[in-house]
Amino acid sequence: KHQGVPLLLVTPGTFMNLSGPPIASVAKKRGIPVERVVACHDDIDLGFGALRIKKGGSTAGHHGLDSMVSAFRSADFYRVRLGVGRPAGRWENVDFLLNPFTKREREEFSAVIAAAADAVLSLLTDGLTLTQSRYNQSGIRGS
Repeated sequence: KHQGVPLLLVTPGTFMNLSGPPIASVAKKRGIPVERVVACHDDIDLGFGALRIKKGGSTAGHHGLDSMVSAFRSADFYRVRLGVGRPAGRWENVDFLLNPFTKREREEFSAVIAAAADAVLSLLTDGLTLTQSRYNQSGIRGS
């Protein structure tokens, strides 16, 4: 619980591209409407270290979000988007996303992860607008 609001953390044991059905199943069994679901995910369209909070909208080709939208039959859930930046040079997006962070990147990104966790709690207690003004931030590397 956070300030009296019950929380349920769900991490599906599937590949990201197939994460929608298990998340939707847990939500349905627990009586959690899609409007109370918060998906935290990587986003190559945001600079490394950027953080953005939104509700609904396009999946921008993110297959994990596509899977959730399909399983819930709705895009009306919150998203906490953690920017990982775009691959440089000849990297393919999938190879870039599956490649582990360097030690320096892990250290830099730990603050972003902490802010994202705080943003989830803020969504529950303070709502979308205040959370966005408080937590939306540019990337670490200025992108």
